[in-house]
Amino acid sequence: MTVIPVYGCCLLDINIRHMSSSSSIMIIPPKRKRPVFSGILLLLITSIVLLIENNIAVFIVTGLWFLLGVLLIKISFPRVNRHESYRLWLLFFTIYYLYMIITNYVYVRDPNSDFFFHFDSLDFYTVTDSLIRQKVNLEMFDWEFYRIKNYPGFAFLSWLLGRIANMMGEVNSIVLQKTQIVFTCAMTIIFLYNIGRLYLPHKRTWIIAVTFGLLTHIFAFSGTYTRDPHILLFFVIGFYIFMSEWKFRNLILLVLVGFLVAQFRMQHGLFFIAFISAYLFVRIKKFKNKIASFLLGIVFIMGFVASIVFNFEAYGEDTVEKVELYQEYHERKFEKSSGFTALVNRLPGVLQPFGNIVISQTYPYPPDRAIYVSVIGQNQYLLFPLVISQMYWILVWGVLIYGFFYKKYRTIIPQQLKYALAIAVLLLVAVCTGSYEYRRMMGAYPILYLVAAYIYYNLDKKKRKTLIQNIVLFQLGAFALYVVAKEML
Repeated sequence: MTVIPVYGCCLLDINIRHMSSSSSIMIIPPKRKRPVFSGILLLLITSIVLLIENNIAVFIVTGLWFLLGVLLIKISFPRVNRHESYRLWLLFFTIYYLYMIITNYVYVRDPNSDFFFHFDSLDFYTVTDSLIRQKVNLEMFDWEFYRIKNYPGFAFLSWLLGRIANMMGEVNSIVLQKTQIVFTCAMTIIFLYNIGRLYLPHKRTWIIAVTFGLLTHIFAFSGTYTRDPHILLFFVIGFYIFMSEWKFRNLILLVLVGFLVAQFRMQHGLFFIAFISAYLFVRIKKFKNKIASFLLGIVFIMGFVASIVFNFEAYGEDTVEKVELYQEYHERKFEKSSGFTALVNRLPGVLQPFGNIVISQTYPYPPDRAIYVSVIGQNQYLLFPLVISQMYWILVWGVLIYGFFYKKYRTIIPQQLKYALAIAVLLLVAVCTGSYEYRRMMGAYPILYLVAAYIYYNLDKKKRKTLIQNIVLFQLGAFALYVVAKEML
């Protein structure tokens, strides 16, 4: 008799396909635990927020986001993964909601002048709040929202939440707006978990999801008011669709997700063409008839070119203007920079993107810089998750580099996961041609993390321990060198 734990639909199918017909199969489902504590805690937190905020809209909108997450899990993932997805959803929605509430009450007394972590949140809030106060309606949508060409999707979503509050007789608030951030960050963990289940058993995938949610940059972002968590969620959805089986419906979904990304940041929306192209490439590669493959490829390439030309004709002037302003902004930051950043600025243009990748993937360095917000010249000590994530992310890259240095480890990575990794690395390079801000490339992080975890779990225990020890020692040595160099200079 062959015993097969239920790890996921794809893995289960593969196991059965490679078994002889004479084998008998016993399927053992994973043990299920009821997340009662997290549920009670979430209800308690939202009730306390209701009393403090004296705003029923915050309570109701929080519930709506939570129920939307439950619905998405139900319709998006195979039944065998749903129970654990629900557990993760409740766990991280609760953790991120609590972190958002605490950081908001500590640092944001007036959202028009105070902010947590990201200075951009002031502009996002004041602009969208003014539209809500002006009682802008859908009839004015084209003029008012597409006037905000940098982030019409984010503006619309924020406006919608404010209007819902108005319909309930309540006012717009920063806590109400940040509920969307809690939703996007928590849902990102769920999609990462379900991607991992395509290749790894439940226990390991659970660990991957929990450590990513607690030890990487997404934790700190769950307390902010910015559009980057939305883009991160759209990208992890794109990766999930890309790594699922071929269906024409999935191709349409990828196009739709790409359109939505463009409403939050145009450059990332244009990058989504890479997802669609790779998805088509994988499909075409499987065709046995090379002529049919070639013709199909030509048709789609022509379609993409026509689409890009159309978009640039319609929005080209605005897009070029935004890119130019974006470049000028980062050139000014480079000119004012010092240390390693200034050194990268002096590199030849061809090498600068790779120098930017090093800066972004080690930022903030040294780790204690994470709690210092330069715009206000003060420390925000509740940014401690960013300190942890900086050190932890170097561990992730250490495992990745080690795995790709040795052929026997890089060859065991599943082909589809390699394609996804190529897209992730391409995003790093694309963003780093003009910026070293890691938040703009966070869409690549779930796949980078998953590949690193896949390599890590294929190492024997002794090599794992030795590798982690060496990376930690390297970090300590680099920090000591930094301190000495700083004192000497």
